[in-house]
Amino acid sequence: MVAWEAKDKPNLNQWYRLKTPEVDYLRIRKDFHDKEHKQTLYKVEEFYMSEIVTHGLTLVQARDYIKQFTWKVGY
Repeated sequence: MVAWEAKDKPNLNQWYRLKTPEVDYLRIRKDFHDKEHKQTLYKVEEFYMSEIVTHGLTLVQARDYIKQFTWKVGY
């Protein structure tokens, strides 16, 4: 497995493997567009259970979340 570097940016809609022992994957997807603040917000989803792990994040926050809990190499 490959660790993230500071300059790396996880892609949207690409699955990344969790660092924890259980074999599961996470990805970033668009959540909704906030018209009041004029910004798009994102969610992080699990692969196997198809559950939303977290939502309402900016793209920077979602990428930081992915980098914290997953390995760099995705599929």
